[in-house]
Amino acid sequence: MNRRRGSVLIEMALSATLVAAILVGIVQLGYVQSSIDKLQVALRAGALYGSRIPYQARSGPCLDRLRDGVRRMVVYGAPEGEAGSVIPGLAPEHVVVDYVADEKGVPREIRVAVRDFGLEVGLAHAPLSAAVTLPYRGRYAPTECRP
Repeated sequence: MNRRRGSVLIEMALSATLVAAILVGIVQLGYVQSSIDKLQVALRAGALYGSRIPYQARSGPCLDRLRDGVRRMVVYGAPEGEAGSVIPGLAPEHVVVDYVADEKGVPREIRVAVRDFGLEVGLAHAPLSAAVTLPYRGRYAPTECRP
């Protein structure tokens, strides 16, 4: 009878370890999926913000300010924000903002993407990349740019 109790205890310890590992994996997958969803929402918010503000220049400091505002919108949730990233580890340098213009230089769409970013999940690194493209609906005003 003592042998049977001992073997039941060993089986219980082994199966509990396996169940715990599976549960930890499920929690980590949930965290990654939640982060992907947050990233998609943040990219959409940044692209929506960038698609509605006046486009003042094809290059130079005005375009840099515009892109910086979109990057901050994606990372911090506000165009002038700088505290608390929406997703841990996401920084403005991970966000790429491109305006696609027609042959006259008038913007037609905005593309916001995340590159070279990943989550540290337990012992693993989960690379994340995503992009959102929206039509540009703002006002084209190249003469209003003031550095």
